[in-house]
Amino acid sequence: MSQEELLLERWRDLSPEQQRKLLTFADFLHTKVIPLKPRPRIGGVCATSGGDLTLEDFKQARRECWANFPREESYL
Repeated sequence: MSQEELLLERWRDLSPEQQRKLLTFADFLHTKVIPLKPRPRIGGVCATSGGDLTLEDFKQARRECWANFPREESYL
């Protein structure tokens, strides 16, 4: 039995709510396939900044890093 057939067989055994959650999780996995543009490493940022980064600079970098992190949705 192929993986596709096995997945379909398991899908059919799930409740509609579980199927919805599985689709949401599949969408989440699909977004991981899309290559993300590389972000500068903080060590590289510090090395090129001359050492004058502020706390606000670090807060902004953290906001950018977490901007696309999934929220509110339970996958399992």
